[in-house]
Amino acid sequence: MTSDVNPPALSAAQIERFIEDGFVRIDDAFPRALAEEARVIMWRDIPFAADDPSTWTQPVVRLAGYGGGPFEKAVNTPVLHSAFDQLVGTGRWEPRGGLGSFPVRFPIPMIPVMPAGMSTSAFPTRVPIRTSNGTFPPGG
Repeated sequence: MTSDVNPPALSAAQIERFIEDGFVRIDDAFPRALAEEARVIMWRDIPFAADDPSTWTQPVVRLAGYGGGPFEKAVNTPVLHSAFDQLVGTGRWEPRGGLGSFPVRFPIPMIPVMPAGMSTSAFPTRVPIRTSNGTFPPGG
């Protein structure tokens, strides 16, 4: 699909925000029904009970990528294809058959440790700080 087929999905301000921040929020990028269908599939792979927060014992569960079905439909909506065309150019991207991995976060009172090489703005990163005598503080 090209932007000749779909109306522009992003305003000039959204494109600028993408350039500055590396991401842009697109409201209603896919129907809520697709999100609900995907949520049901993902909960099958989460080792907790969706309706029982007492079972949510880990801050993050990482789910492998999902393809086909609602995941493929969600990433291939006309509004997203139009946004992709605006951001990288018509014909300069490939439609996806699914989505990558999902870090599913749970509201528990601890900050997760992210694996080396991964980062997220959702949690602060602990950076060791060298003290004036050249040692690291305990736990740092």
